[in-house]
Amino acid sequence: MTSDDRLDPSVCRVLIVDDIAVNRTILEQLLRGAKAQALSAPGAEEAFEILKSEPIDVVLMDLRMPQIDGVEAARRIRRDKFGGRGDVPIVAVSADITPRQREECRSVGINAFLAKPVMREDLIRILGDATGRALETTALDSGVAQKKPDEAAPTGDLVFDHKIIESIRGAAPPDRLIELLSTFRPTAGGLAGAIAAALEDDDRPKIRAQAHALKGTAASVGLSKMAACAQALQVACDEGDDEKLVEAAEALPSIYRESVRAIDGAIDKLKRG
Repeated sequence: MTSDDRLDPSVCRVLIVDDIAVNRTILEQLLRGAKAQALSAPGAEEAFEILKSEPIDVVLMDLRMPQIDGVEAARRIRRDKFGGRGDVPIVAVSADITPRQREECRSVGINAFLAKPVMREDLIRILGDATGRALETTALDSGVAQKKPDEAAPTGDLVFDHKIIESIRGAAPPDRLIELLSTFRPTAGGLAGAIAAALEDDDRPKIRAQAHALKGTAASVGLSKMAACAQALQVACDEGDDEKLVEAAEALPSIYRESVRAIDGAIDKLKRG
């Protein structure tokens, strides 16, 4: 954010709070071409410090983060009024949210909800609704395929949903998109490794937390099959279904390898133009 942008009241200053770097980068890229400036924080404590010093107009808050989760972070923002911004609009970002969680979010002052994978048109619309201003956008790629609101969620049969990548591609130049996709392998690999370690320890809360993070990251770059597998791990943990848990855990390594090949193919295609 430049000093000129800080002084320009027409620029919407968006604080992105997410512990997964890939997710932060995707949101930053989706804001390209809009009348907006993005700042990012990898956790709640960092977000609090930014709010103390920067004129933030809206917060995009991931709900599931270590140490301080999104609900508690929102509660503290409302209570402690960092930088005098206790009434800043807060938009919860999550790969899934139950009616009970939605009610809890409302109770701590969260204003709106944005589902992962995030589509650019949804992001711009929700930020506009939350701030009461129109975020003028520039069509960087008129050929971008956008997900229709009534389209069904991915079934998990598809390894790679190219519509998601096309949405990001409409806002990000090819070299930036290649860089973003290249970060997926270490991010997903780390999450899959953490799930494997938690399975060995039979640590169900940790399995669920890491599966949730993997689901959101995979869905954000269009890896529908991996997102579905991570969802199956979550559901198995919630239901205490050992058979389904083992089934999903055994499927994860091969799905991860398929997903990496799909990402590598997308990168090669982008490099060829």
